[in-house]
Amino acid sequence: YYDIIEDGITKRIENNYGGPIDESYDSKFVAIGTQKIENSNLYELQTLNEDYIDIPIQYRDSLLDLSVSGLAWANTTNRLVTTFQTANNFVKGKISIFNFSETYFDEVSTEIGRDISLDYCNPAWSPTDEHLSYVTAWRYEEIPCMGDVYIAEDDLEQAFHISDNATITRQPWSPIGDQIVYSKNAKSPWWAPSRSFGFSGAGSLWVANYDGSEERLLTDSEGYDGEAVWKP
Repeated sequence: YYDIIEDGITKRIENNYGGPIDESYDSKFVAIGTQKIENSNLYELQTLNEDYIDIPIQYRDSLLDLSVSGLAWANTTNRLVTTFQTANNFVKGKISIFNFSETYFDEVSTEIGRDISLDYCNPAWSPTDEHLSYVTAWRYEEIPCMGDVYIAEDDLEQAFHISDNATITRQPWSPIGDQIVYSKNAKSPWWAPSRSFGFSGAGSLWVANYDGSEERLLTDSEGYDGEAVWKP
């Protein structure tokens, strides 16, 4: 369950064992990754209104063997970006944008993996909602979502490859949305970066413009550097 506190009153909504959750900027909607099958890591997208009543979702394609891995609402509109991971080694993950259309959420744009077993995760809108970032990664059971960072226009039609060897950490945007920070291995492309859980590996912080230009190294320690935060 998730407890949401509004005006001093606690409201509890069922989530079925801890999938991702995010609330829209105006608190009118909540998006949840709800467990499809008990004791599994397979989650489906659920959208609720401010009274926590289910809102239908219109998909372009079937979501067979796809699991919600990340959710992020836009900062100024009721647009939702959702990433999906593959549930087996023979399907393709995807990233989708949903827009509220009076009575339901419509999947207005989607990008499907070009290769099987390609996951999408860690979506984030820029402060101005002009761009969004996400990570693509090959599916490995023991390594959750370490891969390449991409920046896309909000329609997903144009994407910039920002960096490879990223960790599973999120990529925080600068306050005006012109730069992004991420963690990756600075020493060797063959050594997996840290997962930020205390596992072995090295990760350094990098910063680049939204289109990947002017990339530069910020830190270069022997251990893991990540979880960066911009000064407002």
